[in-house]
Amino acid sequence: MLDVDFRSIPLFAPLSDSEVQKLDGLAHHQVYEPGDAVFHKGDMGIGVFIVTSGSFELRHDAAPGDGQVEAKLGPGEVFGLTSLLDDEPRRASAYATTPATCAVLTRMTLRLAMAENPGLAIEVIRSMAKSLRDVSALVEDEAPR
Repeated sequence: MLDVDFRSIPLFAPLSDSEVQKLDGLAHHQVYEPGDAVFHKGDMGIGVFIVTSGSFELRHDAAPGDGQVEAKLGPGEVFGLTSLLDDEPRRASAYATTPATCAVLTRMTLRLAMAENPGLAIEVIRSMAKSLRDVSALVEDEAPR
């Protein structure tokens, strides 16, 4: 068992106690140091990441500290969903900005959980819609006026 309270993460709120226990048993723990890449733009998505401590940035770049920051993430936040659902390469890079840890769920684990619980699928869609709005806001801010 990991030190993750899936119940406190809105994405996983629709899950029953037994589904939460199952996810907790299937997640693995990953540790990162500042500047460590979680994944790079163009990598295939093999997992979704739940921040358990520290902080991360999603960037449109190839190296930490360069390029545009799409999102800053902290404990309880989830990243890496899009590639797991559309089977396309990652659209951004993710880097630890502090000493940090994540619980990682594989593509198969997340897809099975969504198939067993439509409420989770709806929350994944909501999360992706929020991400799309955030990216759209970045593009609007960058557009010439």
